[in-house]
Amino acid sequence: MPRKLLFPLCCALALLLMAGCGTVTAKPAPVSPTPSQTDTPPPEETTPPAEPSPDKSGAEYAYFVVFEHLFSVDPGLNGGINYLAVDLSSVCAADTDAIARLFEDFCKENNLTLLLDTYAGLVEKGYITDYAFEDGLFVRFEDESLSEECLITRAQKWRAGDGAYGGEYTVALSGNAWEITEIAGMWIS
Repeated sequence: MPRKLLFPLCCALALLLMAGCGTVTAKPAPVSPTPSQTDTPPPEETTPPAEPSPDKSGAEYAYFVVFEHLFSVDPGLNGGINYLAVDLSSVCAADTDAIARLFEDFCKENNLTLLLDTYAGLVEKGYITDYAFEDGLFVRFEDESLSEECLITRAQKWRAGDGAYGGEYTVALSGNAWEITEIAGMWIS
């Protein structure tokens, strides 16, 4: 190619570039709309208010805490029962009906029949025969003392002469709930 043509061609190309022909311009990155620029506000995150813990400071709950412990120990004794018999004849609590209501609720939840009676009464009625409660569990409380903040009771669960568990429980009120603080003289048969 002759030199004479090369020079005008380069000049034409330079003019095109200076005129902006074929140039790429960068656009700014898209910006997310601010909350005021959108049609709907973002959903608010809400946490439901915490349920207040139920007040379990009544003396009936002290007995039920002991029962829950007894029921959890040696669960084989609890298998296949239809009856839960509870002897409240030796408790110091003035309101044994409140204690009975807790046991009624437990029995409803576990499809059991509640019997409020003594060992002798259960034998007399034929529930306990030959020193065994074949289809039930017998729970007895024998209180040493009860105050507004402390229960000391000897408690046991019994199914037969060779199937029983018990001990002396100290239960103290902590805040609005009762807690076992000591179990002494534990025995099992």
